[in-house]
Formats: sequence, C-alpha cells, structure tokens
Amino acid sequence: MSEDLLEFEGRQERSEVAAFCRSLADQLDGDGPVTLAVGELTATVRPAAELDVELELEREWHEEDEQGIEFELELEWTESTEEPTVPAERVTAMPPRELDDREGRDGSAEGEDAPEEAGEPESKGRFELFVDRAGEWRWRMVHHNGNVIATGAEGYSRKAKARQGLESVRTNAPGAPVVEE
Repeated sequence: MSEDLLEFEGRQERSEVAAFCRSLADQLDGDGPVTLAVGELTATVRPAAELDVELELEREWHEEDEQGIEFELELEWTESTEEPTVPAERVTAMPPRELDDREGRDGSAEGEDAPEEAGEPESKGRFELFVDRAGEWRWRMVHHNGNVIATGAEGYSRKAKARQGLESVRTNAPGAPVVEE
C-alpha cells in the first residue's frame, strides 16, 4: 500500500530546476525535515540518516531519429513510527515590501504610477509552519523557487506561539531599514 504525498510532472526552466535541487540539497545537508515545494504543492518529510539512492540516466530513441534523455533520482528510506511525516501548513504569504526608497514593489521608480491589482499584491514567497525533528513548531519563509529566505530563531512547544512569531515578523518588519556594516 502506498500514499502519494506530492506528485509533479511538468516543464520548468533549468534555473527553476536548479533552485529546487539546491533547496533539496541544502535541506538534506542538515538533520531536520525536508520540505519539497513545487508551485502550490508542498510536503514535508523526515529523511533517515542513511538513504538508499538510485540514479538512472537513459537515452530513448523516438520516431524520426529523435532522442530523449531521462534522468531519475530516487531516494528511499524507512520512516520511523516515532517521527511521522508532517505536511507543511500553507499560510497566507506576506506581500513583498519595498526594497529601497527609489524602487516600488513592481520595480517602478518612485513617483511612477504602478498598475494596481484588486486585492492583496501577489507575493513571491510563502510562510510555512512545521514541526522540527525535536517535535517543536517552527516557521520559515520560502521563495516560490523553493529557497528558504527566513526562519524563526527558535522552536515553540505550541503551534499558536510559532504562528504568533511568524505574524510578528509580518506585522512589525515591512518597513524595517537595511543597515550596512
């Protein structure tokens, strides 16, 4: 018996695939959970310390002398019953803030009229609440390409406290100055 936790098949630019692989590699390099994020799909798993790896690079011939290349990477491990997979919770993303005094959210110079869209501006990031390996609640902000942009500095025993820390950042930092040292 099996359960699909996340499945994606589609076309992406090389840079998007590279960003996904970088994010996966960075997360595997640690000892915590791994969140796979593709588009609107996310799933968080807890890989074991040792993984079974299967690599396959294959050339396929099609009609009219066309060739296709297929590369597959499969990682497999036994999941501990003590640390089950915990899906990441989708939290409404924080709208992007202005990067400096001269540039607006859409890249227009100050004073230029930017096109207004109805509702909240679309964000290129999202916040996630998750349970870490120690069983504590944490939050992180993830860019749409899968890179982790920011994380909370501590774990929380209660989900509500992790959400409170996340909301504090969303509320209190939109106009935070950048200090160069």
